Amino acid sequence: MGVFVTAFVVAVLGAPLWAQDPARIQVRTATITDGLFVLTGAGAHIGVSVGEDGVLLVDDGMVPASQQVKAAVTALDARPPRIVLNTNWHYDHADGNEAMALQGATVIAHRLSRPHMLAEQRITEL
Repeated sequence: MGVFVTAFVVAVLGAPLWAQDPARIQVRTATITDGLFVLTGAGAHIGVSVGEDGVLLVDDGMVPASQQVKAAVTALDARPPRIVLNTNWHYDHADGNEAMALQGATVIAHRLSRPHMLAEQRITEL
């Protein structure tokens, strides 16, 4: 019975983002208003603000989607993100920090998030 339930859940929910082939991940952009966007499909939703002073990201998604997030942001503005503001330390919000920092972004988060971000995170749901 347990095998049937597990197979059913996997069939219904599909593979989680961290287990997917990065080439198959699709990041979509929705416009909220002029200069304000939301990206979906990279883990948690990512807010993007594009203005005279640069590009700000609110969260940056998961590592497997980093290239797609970069491409989506570049399609909105050629400048790399200047600031990434993490809403929390969970992998679906903050795993893209390194990729964005390598582009020159300053990552801002609550001071108590740092120890969590520096520690190895394990996904035990599956």
